[in-house]
Amino acid sequence: MSIDLFIPVVPPDHIHAAFSTLHGSARPSEKAVLQEWAKGFEDRDGKFVKEFQMTLDSSFWELYLHKAFKELGFAVDYGKVSPDFCIAAPEPLIVEATVSLHAVGGVPMTETDPLEKPDDFNEFDRQAIIRLANSIDSKVRKYRGSYAALPHVAGKPFVIAVAAFDRPHFYLQAQRAVEALLYRSYVDEEQHLRDHPKLDVPLKVQDLPFVKKDSGAKIDLGLFCDDSLPEVSAIIQSTSATWSKVRAMCDDPDVMIEAIYEDRVNGKVRVFKGPNEKYRESILSGLRVYHNPYAELPIDPTLFRRPEIFQATAIGPAVIRTVADSGHILVNRVATLFPEGTMRRVLEGAESGKSYWYETK
Repeated sequence: MSIDLFIPVVPPDHIHAAFSTLHGSARPSEKAVLQEWAKGFEDRDGKFVKEFQMTLDSSFWELYLHKAFKELGFAVDYGKVSPDFCIAAPEPLIVEATVSLHAVGGVPMTETDPLEKPDDFNEFDRQAIIRLANSIDSKVRKYRGSYAALPHVAGKPFVIAVAAFDRPHFYLQAQRAVEALLYRSYVDEEQHLRDHPKLDVPLKVQDLPFVKKDSGAKIDLGLFCDDSLPEVSAIIQSTSATWSKVRAMCDDPDVMIEAIYEDRVNGKVRVFKGPNEKYRESILSGLRVYHNPYAELPIDPTLFRRPEIFQATAIGPAVIRTVADSGHILVNRVATLFPEGTMRRVLEGAESGKSYWYETK
């Protein structure tokens, strides 16, 4: 029996602010997409819908991963209570899902103002790196203290799937925070914007060995630059698995898409800005797999070899090597819903054969 995500099952004062908004304003086509993601998902403890409505972010991420794994042809054994995804085929694989949320006293992502952007991207990234580090560390400790001893886990590659919902405009961190955390690879966008305001020079990667907490304590970066985490085979990450993905995948014609795609092969960026009707995005678009070169049980990159998925490993601090090249990697995307008929008028006023894609350096 499929689960119904949108029939309220918790008291109004316990409902997550974002779920309350979705329940009241999401169009039928959007809800249909999420319900389709949920097909085949097993509510093992009978609490999933309740948790979805109360916490939203972590449950949404699990639904996304469930659909993504189905798209990849993975067979998930939901007979085990934990970890989150015990993949039986095409190869045994254990995936534990986690999200990074805002710090106590911090500003939640639900307070995002679409007209504002971070004042300082370095500070934005510093905070994002710290939140990601906390989330991954928590799952590593859980694996070492509990999961590793389970018979259905032992001897199988262990992967942590992490998504960030930790601050307003969280999706803008794209890959910067996770690549800094895992490989010490970082781009100082603030400096780049100062030095090259015309954006006519490629971004320069630098080695970022640590960041500091607000207390001044250091957090060493480069989790996959040595053998300190041999039990973690890879990190799966995405900052585009958001409600905007639901909108981008629904058939509502009155959605405006703004999307940035990276072509690391040719060093270019492609941008789309136009109606949903002229845009296509799959469930896998924006998914990233970062391999640990020091893993005791490495995973086969062919498991995730799809054109939409970016895969990488490291050959030293700040030196990333792509495992599966792709010229069309989703960096971030915003999907804005307009009143009925808006996009039809936009298309009627557009010149015949107009392309909504353009390329930048």
